[in-house]
Amino acid sequence: MNLCIALVLSMFVALVTAATTAPLSQGEKGIVAVARDAPSPPEGYDVRAVVVGVGAFPGLGEAAGLPWAEQDARRFSMALDSALRVDDLALLTGPQATQARVRDALQSALLGADADEVVIVYLATHGARIDREGVLLLQDSRPGQALAGSSLALRELKALVQRSPARQVWLIVDPVHQSLPGLVTGPDEAVSPLVSAIGAERDDVMVITATGVSTASQGEPACAGLSAFACGVISAMQGSGDLDEDGIAEAAELLRAVPPLVGQLSGGAAGAEGGGRPDTLGLPDVSPQKVAAAVSAEVEVCLYANRRPVPANHRYRTGDVFSVRMTVPQDGHLKLVNVGPDGATHLLYPLQSPDDTVRAGSAIWALPHDHDLELRLVPPAGTERVVALWSPGPLEGAEAVEAFAAAWVAAAPEAQREMAGRKGIQVFPVEDAAGERCVRHRPVEGEAGWVLEVEVVHG
Repeated sequence: MNLCIALVLSMFVALVTAATTAPLSQGEKGIVAVARDAPSPPEGYDVRAVVVGVGAFPGLGEAAGLPWAEQDARRFSMALDSALRVDDLALLTGPQATQARVRDALQSALLGADADEVVIVYLATHGARIDREGVLLLQDSRPGQALAGSSLALRELKALVQRSPARQVWLIVDPVHQSLPGLVTGPDEAVSPLVSAIGAERDDVMVITATGVSTASQGEPACAGLSAFACGVISAMQGSGDLDEDGIAEAAELLRAVPPLVGQLSGGAAGAEGGGRPDTLGLPDVSPQKVAAAVSAEVEVCLYANRRPVPANHRYRTGDVFSVRMTVPQDGHLKLVNVGPDGATHLLYPLQSPDDTVRAGSAIWALPHDHDLELRLVPPAGTERVVALWSPGPLEGAEAVEAFAAAWVAAAPEAQREMAGRKGIQVFPVEDAAGERCVRHRPVEGEAGWVLEVEVVHG
């Protein structure tokens, strides 16, 4: 595969129109969107979620406040809903996060789940031990002897998890360990080991819990206002946890990815631990809000064949499922166009929506591995090209973009240089990336746009 990238000073100015996709029909060639033959991982599932963030405790005084817990909960719910089909999401923050409401939400989600559903619980609040028992404080928790009866006991949470008919439960808890003199009775010990122990009760339960000192995330502008724990969890959910780079952040991968991420984001002050062996749910790396991953200054392009990563010089066969993942370093607008050997074009991204908006650091897929459609190589064989066009402002409609991509591919190098001169385009030299799986280019800072051409060998 060869890549060439050009920076365009002025490209497209009108909002894109929607592209329609039809099943494969006679006469279509190249990389074509077709209905998938069968489901592929992750399996089909329905998801319920309860997300709780408690930042203020009126009964415990201002000293008990947690500056980022509520924002952690809101951002987690956004990230979760963007990555999964969440059928029932209860978000409780501020005055809503009372003992009665949190109990009702947990009972409804965990005990009301069907056998084919997954329940995800996220809790960010104070954790404390009272007479060796663990509790999570809530908005209306009261001090002293009343604290145990006005909080959420971990044994109660454990019982709900054990009794849940859900096929899988994810429990993600930040039980902030902070001494509260005069407010908490019992040993001054973190409750995270008690939270982790809930994961040992069922094979289909995953637990991730914070350890160490709760601290704000460091060094990640996208995580401003979040704790290091929330930033690490969200980052892992939205791509950093996809350790085998197959487009799915699976539960087992999250268990391995979150602890070092939290340690890095906290400067070593905090960490995470977990347990459980769930294997039926993964998070597709397709979110438009890659909240916590560091944003690279480079454009990254990675290729896949039949949903597995392949080297840049991979030779595709007829019938192979093609997918490409692109990470962009700036907010803007992006379109991907397939130009076949005969100049025929197909818009690959966005495929079924007019919205071509992309966020810095987000993973853009054509197509994501859990999509109802797939991109398949069909005859005749030859060299296919995928042209990516990025602009800080809205791009032109699909027809104009496809025409530009076809003209660029058809032009000889001298003609491309002439085009570049007329439009003020800077063209990078073609690179030999045969030994690499992902190829990266760094756009010139301050330029208004770029075009990237990728060769896909079919045959």
